[in-house]
Amino acid sequence: MKVYGGQQMILHENYYEDLLEYLRNTPDTVFWMGLRSRKEIMKDKKLLDRMWTEYQKQIELGVDANYAYAFTVEEVLGIPLQRWKNLFDLYIIEQHTEFYGHR
Repeated sequence: MKVYGGQQMILHENYYEDLLEYLRNTPDTVFWMGLRSRKEIMKDKKLLDRMWTEYQKQIELGVDANYAYAFTVEEVLGIPLQRWKNLFDLYIIEQHTEFYGHR
């Protein structure tokens, strides 16, 4: 059980698994914008717990899972994922960074 905003919250494992799946499927470029690699994020238990708590909170408020993930990434990692319209934009960015040797 976690305390969130002064209230206790039971964290459910299925939300954690959903969050990990989203993290695995997010292009590496997104994490570079937050100055962390996916590997660093996946190893940081405290950070993952914060993301899990925020993600589950959003879902329980009735928010769509995709938006809940985007909101969580912005709130916890400071990356404005929800502002990108589609993955094509991310693909362009990823190709650009690869070209300049950041990969």
